Amino acid sequence: MPKEKIDDAIAKLNRDLKIIRCRLRVERRHDRLVLRGTLPPKPTSAQTKPYSQRLSVGPIYATPAGLRAAKKKALQVSELLDEGRFSWDKWLDEGDRSVVDWVAVFKKDYFNRRGDGPKVQTTWKTDYQQPFSKLPQNVPLSPQVVLTAVAQTQPNTRARERYCTAYGALCKFAGIEVELKPLKGKYSPAAVNPRNLPSNSLIEEWGEKIPSEEWQAFYWLVAVYGLRNHEVWFCDLERLRDDPIAHLIKRNGETGKTGTRLALPVALLHKHYELDAIKMKCALLTCYLR
Repeated sequence: MPKEKIDDAIAKLNRDLKIIRCRLRVERRHDRLVLRGTLPPKPTSAQTKPYSQRLSVGPIYATPAGLRAAKKKALQVSELLDEGRFSWDKWLDEGDRSVVDWVAVFKKDYFNRRGDGPKVQTTWKTDYQQPFSKLPQNVPLSPQVVLTAVAQTQPNTRARERYCTAYGALCKFAGIEVELKPLKGKYSPAAVNPRNLPSNSLIEEWGEKIPSEEWQAFYWLVAVYGLRNHEVWFCDLERLRDDPIAHLIKRNGETGKTGTRLALPVALLHKHYELDAIKMKCALLTCYLR
């Protein structure tokens, strides 16, 4: 059917829908039909009140049969709006999903597959949440959006590698084809500039300022053994009373990021502390972390 005739048919359909007080009208977008009406804000919208929006109702083509299908969908949505039962979850087309929509779905799937332990939480925050926060949130996810964000990182750095990995996983999940592997570059931890670490005396000074004995114990276990924050909860405290080496064990089926392992106090590695002082301090700390 010629465009002029299909547009005339759409105009007649919209007059009929208005007469029966349907809250949606039909629009043509190229060779497809969509609905438009005053709808509640999408879950990720900054809007707080209903406003005029398009609603994708699937691959309905601008044909006589498509018009009949669009009318049926318009009446269905109008009824849901009248009854206060309309939800975007059932009508949000994948092609209309913004970055923040896709990240929310990806996050839910990520934790469903991997669990919700401390190790998984740490990996999510560092390797996924941080890169995702650099993307524009309320635009459709596309290769160009991702490539622009990658270009804002320095080549051959850990950040570039992390961002490419996170964006690649998100695009694969969303079914969007984008080639990021060549952009990762060459990164080596050995090439990183030495960090400006605080002195032992400064570490001691700030440790003593912590008012809570429990958090002071937490602080010293991290400082003395170089533990990740979440690894403190996997430390065998009873064993630490008699053994200066920290044993990171499995608890409730979970382990730290690098699994069960031994952690040596820095005194055994760099001679920064007296071993007797470490043993005494850690023995005192364990009673607070039970």
